Amino acid sequence: MKKCPNCGVAQENDALFCDACGRPFPAPKRKLSVFCLAGFICTFVATLAAGCLAFCWLILFDPSNSPRLFDVAYVSFYVALAGTIVGFILSVVGVVRSVNKKQKGTAFGIVAIVEFVINIIVIAIFACLFTLLQMFLWGLGSG
Repeated sequence: MKKCPNCGVAQENDALFCDACGRPFPAPKRKLSVFCLAGFICTFVATLAAGCLAFCWLILFDPSNSPRLFDVAYVSFYVALAGTIVGFILSVVGVVRSVNKKQKGTAFGIVAIVEFVINIIVIAIFACLFTLLQMFLWGLGSG
């Protein structure tokens, strides 16, 4: 049972108008899909990690770079990969749930899914580049 905000008379939960005064009840507010928002945040963090990965790749061409830069590149690679996959899973679950429950935030989930595709392409390119660089450096070091 709910009460009318105007006159206070008890009404059924599914009533659209108050029986006593005729005032319409406010429409229920749609909730924001937490899964869509969490997926968007995860893929956004993964995109930042991929940007760090690209920055590390540009610095690696400097001969005075430190070996710790490889560690930063590896950490950012795995953060980008894990964040992208987790964000994709959360976004798909969020989009399906928000469509079924008529929640807001579906756009966040769709943007995160598109961002997933872009991140996977970037991560694959940098994985190949780092593998080639490592093979090149190990080849120079062993000779």
